Amino acid sequence: MDKATKPCPGFVCQGKEYEHSGSDCPYGVHAFKCTLIPTKELNMMAKHCSKTGHAWFIKNYMIKNEYKIPSDCEALLGNSRGPSRST
Repeated sequence: MDKATKPCPGFVCQGKEYEHSGSDCPYGVHAFKCTLIPTKELNMMAKHCSKTGHAWFIKNYMIKNEYKIPSDCEALLGNSRGPSRST
């Protein structure tokens, strides 16, 4: 991923306090909305999460922001309790 658009992994993890500000973060962009991440990179994240099982996407939020998840990653869509079905 290009550092100019790559989301900072520490910042996007829900519930994690992060020590860098958005203007000086060495790891990437502090994307607080999925619309701030290019679709190509969201798709890369979805494929990685689908493969590793490390995270999921909140279905209603992603639909509201018109993100169409790759069909092989649809199991990642869920709610605050986790993905809707196992990957």
